[in-house]
Amino acid sequence: MKKDDLDPVRAVILARIHALGETYASISRAIGKNPSYMQQFFGRNYPRSLPEDVRELLAAKIGVSPDALRGTTPSRGGPKAAQADAIVTSAEEADLLRTFRSLPPALQSKAIKILNSLN
Repeated sequence: MKKDDLDPVRAVILARIHALGETYASISRAIGKNPSYMQQFFGRNYPRSLPEDVRELLAAKIGVSPDALRGTTPSRGGPKAAQADAIVTSAEEADLLRTFRSLPPALQSKAIKILNSLN
């Protein structure tokens, strides 16, 4: 499934799973679900939205606010859709993301290849 095809909540979860080097099965087990739970969440869109107890556990496991997994973020003037950039959890990550985005596309591609080769 392409990241562009995902709703904001699924995009945040997928980005964090990849950033943490986890798998659908490992995350599913970590939140007390069967190993195919997250695969079904992405592949079959089931459940359509996360139950609150699962949302809290998953948010803690992947290091985001539970609000990022509700599809809203608190703000003055009411809730708004969460963005995939809500995955940034520290100032260092934000700096790294800004630096990466400032690179020309060819260098971004090389950096991704280098990082993937480290795994």
